[in-house]
Amino acid sequence: MRICKKDVIYYEFESFRDRGVVHCFSSRIGGSSKGYYSEMNLGLYSDEDRGVVETNYRLLCSIMDMNVDNIAYLGQVHKGDVFIIDSDIPTGIEADRSIYGYDAIITDKPGIVLTTFHVDCLPIYFFDNVKKVIGLAHSGWRGTLIEISLNVIKKMQEHYGTKVSDVFVGIGPGIDSCCFEVREDVFNKFYNGLIYSRPFLRSRLYGKYDIDLKAIVRQGLLNLGIRKDNIEVSNLCTACDEEHFYSHRRMGRNRGSMIAMLMIK
Repeated sequence: MRICKKDVIYYEFESFRDRGVVHCFSSRIGGSSKGYYSEMNLGLYSDEDRGVVETNYRLLCSIMDMNVDNIAYLGQVHKGDVFIIDSDIPTGIEADRSIYGYDAIITDKPGIVLTTFHVDCLPIYFFDNVKKVIGLAHSGWRGTLIEISLNVIKKMQEHYGTKVSDVFVGIGPGIDSCCFEVREDVFNKFYNGLIYSRPFLRSRLYGKYDIDLKAIVRQGLLNLGIRKDNIEVSNLCTACDEEHFYSHRRMGRNRGSMIAMLMIK
């Protein structure tokens, strides 16, 4: 669902609304950034003036009724480890307070704003509606291949006693199969290493292939026992939609970053 407030465009999942959580996926519309960062760059690792980026964060957090000083964010490395927030950790955006080496994060602590960065890789949102546990994952092709989404569910089960029947999952905007063209080496990693992904791989001419990452993530969740009706998948492609999204595939390194945010009220 697309929402516009104070000229800022962001996206939500219908299935997450009115369930005691606040969440969003940002767009590039509505901030103070200029040039190829225009407009809502939220990349804390970019070389844009830090003050501009912080202004963008404060605007988005004011709209979402989130405390910018409670943001917990990851130093993502395209691996499968999941960080658990059980006690106080450094939060906020004024300095580099990243939780380095993780691509997913879970908690049951109200008010903590889980945050991941995205410029084509999929944002995956998790919510246990009974135990009131939330999680976020950054799932590019490497994260999808090593099933980071399943790692999140398993950590929720082990640490909080989550039941798969109680979990809602949102697969957010990211690169779709229309734009995610890969070479044979990446194709073979999926074909040989993740058998259930085969229906979502398509051959093109001249040794190129398309991969549907969203469909693969969804199928993995179904295989684990997540209810079909509890999985919501965005049909937005970050590489196609130049107006609303930054895209590494389309723009290279000259671009900003979107973020996923999730918080228990």
